[in-house]
This record gives sequence, structure tokens and C-alpha cells, in this order.
Amino acid sequence: MSRYTLIAILTATGMRRGEAKALRWSEIDFENKLIYINRTRDAPGERSTKTLNSIRSIDMTYDLALLLEAEIVHRKKTCIW
Repeated sequence: MSRYTLIAILTATGMRRGEAKALRWSEIDFENKLIYINRTRDAPGERSTKTLNSIRSIDMTYDLALLLEAEIVHRKKTCIW
């Protein structure tokens, strides 16, 4: 994920940096405009969230959904998966 996309996710959703870094494409629901949070990434690596309250879904704005869809198209063109 590009830095621009990461910053856009953080700004639009209020996610923590570790949650955004651990985000997977399968956890983004474009149809319902939701992002599912169930893990985090920090210095030791990727792990589940610290508390059950940290597992949640966040609404995505229309603009963020367009940006993420464009990121997918770009990655498919450049074969960066």
C-alpha cells in the first residue's frame, strides 16, 4: 500500500497506524463500504488486537472507496501483490 493511501485511510477512518498496516484486502467490503478491524501490526509483528473492543468495523467514505479501488487496479497493472 502506498504512503498516500495509508495516510488517506488513517485520516478518513481514524484507524490506528498499526491497524492500517495490518489491513488486508479481504477485510475491505466495497459493496457495503466497510473496513473490518481485527488485527494490528507493531515491532514484534502482526497479532490480534489487544482488547475485544478493538475488533470493529468502520464506515468508508465514497472517496476512500474510490482511492482503494484505484490502488487495486494499479497493483494489478504493476503486479505488486
